[in-house]
Amino acid sequence: MKISTKHDFISDVSPRKQSWTLVVRVVRAWFGQDYKNKKLPFSMEFVLMDQKGDQIGASIRRTLIYKFKKQLQEGMVFTISSFDVASKQWFVSTITQRIQTEFHKSQTI
Repeated sequence: MKISTKHDFISDVSPRKQSWTLVVRVVRAWFGQDYKNKKLPFSMEFVLMDQKGDQIGASIRRTLIYKFKKQLQEGMVFTISSFDVASKQWFVSTITQRIQTEFHKSQTI
C-alpha cells in the first residue's frame, strides 16, 4: 500500500499558518558573511524551488549550520516541515514570495 503525504506549494505559504510541508529543490546555497568575525559565517542562505517553479528564501543561523550543511546542497530535493515563516529581510529578484523560511533546531527534512 502506498502512503500519500499531502504537501503544500510555496505559493500557499504565509505567516498565518504554522504547519507546512514542502517538497523543494535547493536552487542556490551560500554562506552569509559575518562582518565582525570573518572566520565564521553569519548564516547559511538558500533559494528553494517547488515543482511549480515558485521560489522562496530560506535561512539557517550560524548555530544550526552544522545540523543541515551536508543535507542541503545545491540540486538536492527534500521535504521540509516544521519551519518558521517570516517577512523577507533581503530580496533576490528571482524569488516569487515576499516571505522566507527560517530553520530551527527541531526542523525536519
